[in-house]
Amino acid sequence: MNELACVDTNVFIRLFTNDDPAQTAVAHALFLEGQKGTLSFVINDLIFAEIAWVLRKPYNLSPDAIRKHLLAITNMPFIEIRAADLTVQLTDALDLHVTKNIEFTDAYIASWMLEHGISIIYTFNSKHFSRVEGIDVRIPGK
Repeated sequence: MNELACVDTNVFIRLFTNDDPAQTAVAHALFLEGQKGTLSFVINDLIFAEIAWVLRKPYNLSPDAIRKHLLAITNMPFIEIRAADLTVQLTDALDLHVTKNIEFTDAYIASWMLEHGISIIYTFNSKHFSRVEGIDVRIPGK
């Protein structure tokens, strides 16, 4: 069985918006590996919600377009969506947010990953996750 890896919001955003064609291409290639069964991915519902927020606010997509993209994620059999248990990781996330100077959402995702034994994250923004011990940051295409 292959390793389970988390996928950060920005990988989905590249895929759905094509705002950076080079990153879109490697995001697409990453998900093709999932389709082939060579990689398995997991996200939590906070990442799912963050995707919706980013598509709506900075990208100004319509609710119908956002629904289409989110439903696409739910239909990708190689991506597991797990519930985030805010009470379990809240203290750890707040500590990472303060002590490592990490955006709260990234701190929460990192603490959630560690709590669930997930050490790999695919992201185009390694800045914050690379500050967390036990997280293996992988930039798609590299």
